Amino acid sequence: MKNFKKRLKNFDVFNLGNSFILYYILAFGVVPILNFFFPYAKLFDSLAKSGLVVSFVYYYVFAVLGLLSFTLGFKYVRFDKIEERLRRNWNYEWCHSRLILVFGIIFAVGLAIKAIRIFNGGFFYLDRSPAFTSHSLYSLVGLLDWAGTISLVIAFTAYFLYFLKYGDKRFWAWRYIAWGTMAVEIFYGFFMGARGTVIAPLVAYIMVRYYVERRGLRYVFLAFLTIIFILMPLLNINRSPEVFFNAYHVVEKTEIAEVISGFDNGDSKDSAPSAVIFPKERILSAGKYVFGSSIMRINQSHILLAVFHNIYEFKPLDSVSRFFASLGPPRFIWKNKPIIQGDISALAQRSGILAPGDTTSIGATVVGDWYIGFGVWGIVFGMFLFGALFRFLSGIFINRENIYPTGLVFYTITWLHTIPGAIEGWQAPLWAGLAKLLAIPILIHFFISRGKKEKIINGN
Repeated sequence: MKNFKKRLKNFDVFNLGNSFILYYILAFGVVPILNFFFPYAKLFDSLAKSGLVVSFVYYYVFAVLGLLSFTLGFKYVRFDKIEERLRRNWNYEWCHSRLILVFGIIFAVGLAIKAIRIFNGGFFYLDRSPAFTSHSLYSLVGLLDWAGTISLVIAFTAYFLYFLKYGDKRFWAWRYIAWGTMAVEIFYGFFMGARGTVIAPLVAYIMVRYYVERRGLRYVFLAFLTIIFILMPLLNINRSPEVFFNAYHVVEKTEIAEVISGFDNGDSKDSAPSAVIFPKERILSAGKYVFGSSIMRINQSHILLAVFHNIYEFKPLDSVSRFFASLGPPRFIWKNKPIIQGDISALAQRSGILAPGDTTSIGATVVGDWYIGFGVWGIVFGMFLFGALFRFLSGIFINRENIYPTGLVFYTITWLHTIPGAIEGWQAPLWAGLAKLLAIPILIHFFISRGKKEKIINGN
């Protein structure tokens, strides 16, 4: 028991592999398990109408197979010496005067990209302008969208690591810079109706504080419960308030009908019991809304079911070709650059996941992507390869015993980009995007590094 408590205490929840496994279970396991024990909840009702539920046996087998393969790759493939050698590249202090300049430039770029999106109607909850999304520079806008998040991670690292932990008085103003930047990012996310843009700053704050102050699992657990069950429903209301208020009015009409029915029976005392029903109905309605906005939003099992049920012809090397195409010249140079993002919208419409005519872009999920490319063997070897890759990425930026600022920035940005995109999205654009994205903090590193490798103690 003591050994278990010790291992739990040392468990790194933000380790890329551990985070992937936890999110995998949440995305592919929770709703199917709930549906198995509570079939009357009809969580897969729309899928049952399209015949997908018959594929549940395949789903359970392949989903568990994918998780097992990933875990084996993550646990048994090691690159300890290479990881240690690469980590040394980030063991430099930051030059405070350069840091202010670089932060200002990145923050200004982030503001410029926000203005471009707003003035071109690039809202995330509306049909974006085709002229904007098809522009040859749109992919560059998508990449530079990260400028705001990167500036926030830099600000929190400067504040928590240098000022709070090492007591360097030169960094006292970064508390205001960090919280101000966070407020800008969250306000912009709510204004644009972008879930990820609101959640990313909060996760960045949690991660930086977790590693610098060595916060425990209880802190992370409570933070993520707040995000999932409070923030995500609020974001959903922000994006689609009519859905929430329609549900509210349906409950209200039902309650009024019950009250009128009680008076029609000639018993005015029935008004009191009816009033007791009101909170129960409202709580039930609110509970369903919260569940649908959080757990059902994270759930990816219905998409994976649709892939298993509908894919019969595999496309080997399709993801590989899209990956290398994505690394090619930008679209304003390569005019006929192929579309990198995969498309299963037609499959999703046939399966009842999307309404007819709905053009929402959805990913095939990580397991579905490997299955579309190589079938069952793709799940086995692809997920094993991913396990090894996540192990490698988890060790090349930071060591929990000795945190350096640049490594922490790199790792936080990698985590925010990779999780949950690695679970939900297409893998080719995800990894090609990460390769491009990390070029930004690499440039920052060379500008703000002071050139000293000694560990910082008390700001000296």
